[in-house]
Amino acid sequence: MIRRLAFVLLLVAGLAQAQGQQAVGDYQVYYSAFPSGFLTQEVARDYGILRSRTRGVLLVSVKRAGQPVAARIEAQIGPGGRSLQPLELRPVQTDGVISYIGSFAIADGESRQFQLRITPADGEPLNIAFSQQFFDGR
Repeated sequence: MIRRLAFVLLLVAGLAQAQGQQAVGDYQVYYSAFPSGFLTQEVARDYGILRSRTRGVLLVSVKRAGQPVAARIEAQIGPGGRSLQPLELRPVQTDGVISYIGSFAIADGESRQFQLRITPADGEPLNIAFSQQFFDGR
């Protein structure tokens, strides 16, 4: 199943141009934000994600020395230039890989700002911010 999710996320990231990676100290943080409509029905069902042109997905994972790390992730999201609101992320663990996933509302052409405060189980908090513009692919 993890191979299927990884393949889908790579495909989606390429389509949505929405993947990122950032090194902070000893940690590598990987994140991807994309419209949920790009997911296959099978993957959406397996992970409890609503497929829709009006829903986006944020996926975050953390590694240290190439190994997955459990973390507490506080995410905030908002339209460009406006106040941010909390976004709940839930852990998904498959074959020893820990990822955190959440869903949010989007509109075609809309930009969203993301702020992540990531506290690895064995480390100090890390802060990452990025923005993403969403297109529904019609």
